[in-house]
Amino acid sequence: MKKSTKTLIKFLFIIAFGTAVFVCGWMNIFVPADGFAVMISKTSGVDPEVISRDSFCWKWQHLIPTNVKTVIFPEKQYTFREEVKGELPSAKLYASHLETLADFSYSASAEIRMGITKEKVLSLYREGAVTDSASLEKYLKDKALLATQKVSPVFFAGEEAEKLFRETVLEGEKIPDVLKGKDFEGITFSGITFTKAVIPDLELYKKARLSYDAYIEKLTGELKTKASKRADEILEDDRIINRLERFAVITQKYPEFSGIVKSQDFSQIIDALR
Repeated sequence: MKKSTKTLIKFLFIIAFGTAVFVCGWMNIFVPADGFAVMISKTSGVDPEVISRDSFCWKWQHLIPTNVKTVIFPEKQYTFREEVKGELPSAKLYASHLETLADFSYSASAEIRMGITKEKVLSLYREGAVTDSASLEKYLKDKALLATQKVSPVFFAGEEAEKLFRETVLEGEKIPDVLKGKDFEGITFSGITFTKAVIPDLELYKKARLSYDAYIEKLTGELKTKASKRADEILEDDRIINRLERFAVITQKYPEFSGIVKSQDFSQIIDALR
């Protein structure tokens, strides 16, 4: 075999070997177009980067046989439906200040459309909160239920509920701030739709709330007045005790004054000390 032929074979072998190594470590080809993956290896544990088609990803750990496991998660918007039932904030308390019985309960069907960032999924996997796509969907369903529980009292007590007829959609800026807290970190809500709603009498609810607020304001004023009066009484008692202590010192120093105590009514002495 000629030397040039051997050189060509070696070159082709190097090219083939290099291509095989590159392809074996090229992780993007192992991820579906509509998903992403978390990589776990025996040598390095959970990889700090999410693998997706969006950016090139090559991992040397994948060159070692049986060293790497990838967990695939779908990259999509999730839709959940929940039945909502509850009462407006402080409903029973406000109703107690009305002359007639009032029911401030509500009910509706809610459709929640939501998504989750890849970085949040990676964090949840590290914490053991999710292990696969099924557990991720359960996690999000629980968050959807929590979202409806937080949004419903705010929504049904607000002006939007008064306009509710067949359905109301909360999107964009109408998404309440209660869904932007720590409980929903890494989760995005694209919309919440309320349908089949049964809402209470909001005008009556407002009147009951105003009545209760007025009662609390009046009660607070009365308590402040009584507290101020009682404070003055305690202060006066302290002054009398201090004067009696000084009078006792005087009678010990000048015994002739003790006769005054025996000859006069004690209440007269108290009045004299005021």
